[in-house]
Amino acid sequence: MGLLDISPKSIVLCNGTVHIELAKLRLMQKLMRNKTIGPILARLSPKWSFKATMRNIWSDAKKLKESDLDSMWELMKKEEGLLVMPMISQFTRDRSRYWHRWVGALQNTKIPLAFLWGTEDPIATLEIARVHHNESKGSRLVLLENTGHYPMIESPEKWSDELIELVDGYESASIKA
Repeated sequence: MGLLDISPKSIVLCNGTVHIELAKLRLMQKLMRNKTIGPILARLSPKWSFKATMRNIWSDAKKLKESDLDSMWELMKKEEGLLVMPMISQFTRDRSRYWHRWVGALQNTKIPLAFLWGTEDPIATLEIARVHHNESKGSRLVLLENTGHYPMIESPEKWSDELIELVDGYESASIKA
């Protein structure tokens, strides 16, 4: 039925909102998922609004370069990319619809699981990371201080170092077992 036969050795999740009921979604995220308003908003969405949103979810907006924001905006616009934003935004609806399935999978997996989380994320809050960690037996929780919603962009060195350490730790443990 189209399922891939994969066997991950470990899983590391970063700043996600599987526990959607705890997420602090932005107004734009809520509007974008509306089937009527979303497409209109995507067509009319101004660059200044995108920049303001990105600054609000960074732990330190002063570290976010104007040129990086311009590049992100251009990438989003490329090949009418903004027009697919309402479809992409349906993930928030899916997280409510499949909540028991997805949370249950995290709670019951036998695969080593870790959460690598930016502590200053205003959307996928630190509370979400703690709930996931507490619900997932044997999981690890690694916190990236002074990092917001996009830890891999805001603190790429810290993020990649911690990710490599987590993956290497799981690899070493499976070799010894």
